[in-house]
Amino acid sequence: MLRSIIDRNQSQFAAMIGTTRDAVASWEGGRNRISRKFALRIYVATGAMPRDLVRGSGAPRFELGERPYSLADFDQWRKRANEPAGDIAARYAKAGASSLEVLLLAAAKPGGGKVKDRLPAVCASFMEWCEQTRNDFKLSKQIEEVLAQRKFKDRLTLSWGDWRREAARGKDGLYAILQVQG
Repeated sequence: MLRSIIDRNQSQFAAMIGTTRDAVASWEGGRNRISRKFALRIYVATGAMPRDLVRGSGAPRFELGERPYSLADFDQWRKRANEPAGDIAARYAKAGASSLEVLLLAAAKPGGGKVKDRLPAVCASFMEWCEQTRNDFKLSKQIEEVLAQRKFKDRLTLSWGDWRREAARGKDGLYAILQVQG
């Protein structure tokens, strides 16, 4: 129902939230319920209330409103961020870098009792997330375009595959630290 309101086909809606067309079809057909994870992604993309999406009871509401969600709500949600997408992405990148730093520093500290040595697994988990995100949101082509626009010819200007291969050969980077083979 929400997908129809915002005038997206199943593939377009799936791309917005990083899932498959089949997953969207299964939610719409009642075979599966939307998980909290995807309800949150849908909220971030549309403003539709996650609780309503998880419950699956009729049309969701917009934020805390009492009326059903509408195309005007979607338009209002998207207009809130009146900045160019690149500026928004840069702001998210700074916040994400700060969050990643906190996670890595926390993982480097010993935990309660005998819990220690979590840093390598946390790093591996982050790299798995990067790979999963690239796949879920079909970002390979766009990643290559961003890397091609880099001004300095260093590891960051390599293609995703080339970077992984170099890192696996021990050049540098997170993959080299973890000794992951590409």
